[in-house]
Amino acid sequence: MMVWRDGVVGTKALYSPNCEELWKKITELLEAHARLSRSIPSLVGTFLDFENYDTHGGYGHCYDLSYDQLILDRFSKFANIAIPRLQPRDRYPWLVEHNHHDEFEKFQIGEWKRRCRALRDRIDAINPSFQLAVYPVPGPRFLEEAAYRNWSTRAAPLILADAATYGPPMGFVKHKVALRENRRKLLDHISYVRKLGIPFQYVGGVDPIVDPGNPEFHGKNADMIASVGDGYWVFYEGPTHGQDDHRKAFDWFARANRSIKRQTFHLQYQPRQTPERELPAPIPRVPGKLTIAHEGVTIGLHKALNRTGRFHARSLESLDLKYLQSADIVWIQAGMRWMDSSPELVANLRSYVERGARLLVTHLGWSKRLCWTSTRCRPWTCSAKSPAGLHPGTTDAVGRMYSMIASLLQTLISSRG
Repeated sequence: MMVWRDGVVGTKALYSPNCEELWKKITELLEAHARLSRSIPSLVGTFLDFENYDTHGGYGHCYDLSYDQLILDRFSKFANIAIPRLQPRDRYPWLVEHNHHDEFEKFQIGEWKRRCRALRDRIDAINPSFQLAVYPVPGPRFLEEAAYRNWSTRAAPLILADAATYGPPMGFVKHKVALRENRRKLLDHISYVRKLGIPFQYVGGVDPIVDPGNPEFHGKNADMIASVGDGYWVFYEGPTHGQDDHRKAFDWFARANRSIKRQTFHLQYQPRQTPERELPAPIPRVPGKLTIAHEGVTIGLHKALNRTGRFHARSLESLDLKYLQSADIVWIQAGMRWMDSSPELVANLRSYVERGARLLVTHLGWSKRLCWTSTRCRPWTCSAKSPAGLHPGTTDAVGRMYSMIASLLQTLISSRG
């Protein structure tokens, strides 16, 4: 099983990337698919999903280094060192303390590379043109360190499936801005992968449930994605087969496909045909509680805020000034680069702060427009990295993170803006 750096073990039997059973199952499955593809040419490859669906999904996607006993035993034999039997939580500290961690890291990544090469060789022996698609990308460490270079060949370029374009970057961003920002994200990601020098095909994703009731955006988003990369992929959830929402979704996908087939990619630039969503009503007040409107905050933090009894936490649904003023505190977590190309939204945040309200923006480091110089309307900002070097998924680290956020919120509550 996967053992994270802090000793937490996956609670749903999450395989370690060093597990023989995992690689045996993957190999058998992909060999079967490759054999099938020889008689069914439309089966071009297999989609490999490395999203972390374990209870401890907050640790990141699969995989980072694992500290399971299997890899420790192999490393001990390889490096000819004696490693005592350690509890999972003690393994990383022991390797660091005894100056073995760098070598352990290099050894484990080398094992990943070896296994990836062996898998690609077995597929090539059946069908050299059989492609592998990996998600999520640009990718967790296992993909970047091992899979990218060893699963991609000239005959079978690796397909990289990006979820960053599932929907608008923020739910309340207008149609044109959302398409522009998704384009920018894709170009950034493609540029990063291109520097690796591997054969690849890049496809952005569309997921109707991310912005339900907006099939026009998803169709135009698909057209935009294909114009930037090598096509699009759909994680289809939300609409119900046989219902009107399903029909509308596929109508817009069909329009996108016609535009893509003609290589005109004109659909994304057409005037909006269906109305954009109406502005939400102001957030209703709850007596005795401070209203926090947040964007990008985990469900765990959202629940923790409400459990305190001091806050009425709600998801941020708009940056319209009237809506913002219905919140005592606005908290925007990550996803900040859109602000550099959305001056009208930033102007509303400025006005919100200038009127004495409280704004907490975390992970702000790369946004230029929010770097106020006036002390009168400077937002409370921080870079909330893992406290004390711990991963925010651990029980201890979560407690520390909550304490840190609570401290920041207390500062805001005590401030006058």
